[in-house]
Amino acid sequence: FKFSGDDDFWCFINGKMVIDLGATHGALGAGIDLNAAIADTGENVSDILGLVDGEVYTFDIFHAERNEVDSNFKITTTLFEACNVLQSGTTVFNTSTFSQSDFEQTILSTSQVTFNEAQKTMQMGFAGQRHNSYFMYTKNQENVGRGFVSSFTFQASGSTDGFAFVIHRQELTNYPISGAPYFNFKNIKNSFAVVFDFCKTRDSNNFCISQEVSVHYPDTPDDRNTAKLRTRRSYDHVFRKLARNESVEILIIYYGGKPDFLEVYIDDSLFLRESDFRMTEIIGSLGGHVGITATSSDISSDLVFSDWVLNTVEVENKNTEQGNVTSGIQTVIADGESQSSGYSLITKDGCLNQLDSGSLDERVKAVYLEKVNTTTGTYTNGSLVPFEESATVVDNDDGTYHATLVTENAGEYSVFYTFGDQCELVYDINSCSSDPCSDVVVTVNDPVNCVLMSVFDAVIAVPVPPPTPSPVSNIDIPDDNSQLVKIASSTGSILFLAALVGVFMFVRYQRRWSREKKFVADGKRYILEANTELAGDDPLSVTTSQVMATSAEILRRAAAAEADPKTAAIMKLKLQNEEMREANRMKKKALDYEAGREAKRAIQRAKRDRMEL
Repeated sequence: FKFSGDDDFWCFINGKMVIDLGATHGALGAGIDLNAAIADTGENVSDILGLVDGEVYTFDIFHAERNEVDSNFKITTTLFEACNVLQSGTTVFNTSTFSQSDFEQTILSTSQVTFNEAQKTMQMGFAGQRHNSYFMYTKNQENVGRGFVSSFTFQASGSTDGFAFVIHRQELTNYPISGAPYFNFKNIKNSFAVVFDFCKTRDSNNFCISQEVSVHYPDTPDDRNTAKLRTRRSYDHVFRKLARNESVEILIIYYGGKPDFLEVYIDDSLFLRESDFRMTEIIGSLGGHVGITATSSDISSDLVFSDWVLNTVEVENKNTEQGNVTSGIQTVIADGESQSSGYSLITKDGCLNQLDSGSLDERVKAVYLEKVNTTTGTYTNGSLVPFEESATVVDNDDGTYHATLVTENAGEYSVFYTFGDQCELVYDINSCSSDPCSDVVVTVNDPVNCVLMSVFDAVIAVPVPPPTPSPVSNIDIPDDNSQLVKIASSTGSILFLAALVGVFMFVRYQRRWSREKKFVADGKRYILEANTELAGDDPLSVTTSQVMATSAEILRRAAAAEADPKTAAIMKLKLQNEEMREANRMKKKALDYEAGREAKRAIQRAKRDRMEL
């Protein structure tokens, strides 16, 4: 880099001064060679400045001419500007050319935003509407991470608090609404906002006395943005009435991408500049929804926007590359359902940066053509023309796409695919000059704007394997149904006999099962009574002992008689035992009653004793 001229001249590369020609002087010259080595130390100039090949650095020049005559200024350089949106940007949309249909297809907005097709304006808010929140965003996520320029005009009236230019990655169907003074971008993740606050401060008469432009974004992409905390902001006061004078202002927001800085211009005046502004680190991606948000206060107001233009470094069809072409020939089962892993293409923008979002699958056209069988010299089923199968295009949503094969036709296939706007593959398998047709030529309809890719040995579609034989021997079934009738009749007879046996067994053993169940229950009750501690020779204990002895004798005799409850001796003992049980219960009840009365008398005596004391 060389300079020749007057007067003051300074040059900085990567923030370090490399040329110093300050003060008033005649034409002087100086320069720097980034590839040169310092004579004394042998160090390379680039190393001293901390420059790495392929990276992007700032290059700043300051100059002042101090005289009215004899001005000289000449620069000679081999430096060139890095690829960015200013060099390679394309227009994503321009609302000045929109129809109502274009606006609805491109922009998603709240119901309070209206598009005037005749005037090409977008209005936020109406007379009589108060305390409202508005937004309008691009439906698609645009490639803003590599740089963008967005410009529009606005006109404010009423008590408009201001608005914000916002980029975010949140789903528009789940957009959090927030009111003033948050300008409807509070709590949005993966976002940043440039805020135009029309009333930063008010005087005692509630008149706005200053405005502000500021940048807001969270510390990490997953955090929520907020205007209240004003996280990591940089701002510059706007010392003039931007709002409520109904003047038309022109606004430009520029993000370089390379280098990473953000600039905001109002009517061609730079109001804000933030260096080291890395968009992808803030929103967590190259893509994001671009839009404008606003709120209204307790007095009706409106904002009118027009000539909204967005330029980004868009996908460049010719920069598209093939992906896994060296992964080897693929195999798929020709069952009409199985899908090959496919061959990929990688989309890139005008600066050769790979995109990281999808939604461009409509630009991909792909076809699989059958290869000739070298053994038979023909195609499937002896055909002389190849079988063709349209590919299934899979959008991986990361800037890559796969062209996969699903077919019922076994054979070997080549794949041809193209990428671009309105790009089509051109070929005719019926216009061959050889038998079989082995000279099919595949091209594209627009070689200038469409890229053509192919893989000759792409996929082998193998026949569906035969079913695995069953380990169970097959049963020969005659053509007529006589054998089936015999089998069904035999099966029915067996089931009927089994049911009869079940009924007989139930009737035969029901009484025995009942007797044994009763016998077990009596035994459990006897064991329970036997474990009861008796007091001694009192009448209740004596009667209880007799009951237990009789119960034991009943159990022994019932067991000896195979639990037959109708044996006369057992019935007699049972009757006697029940009589003794009833008498025992009556005695116990009487004793309990007398014990209760005695306890009451004891309580009454104790009460009298306490009263006497």
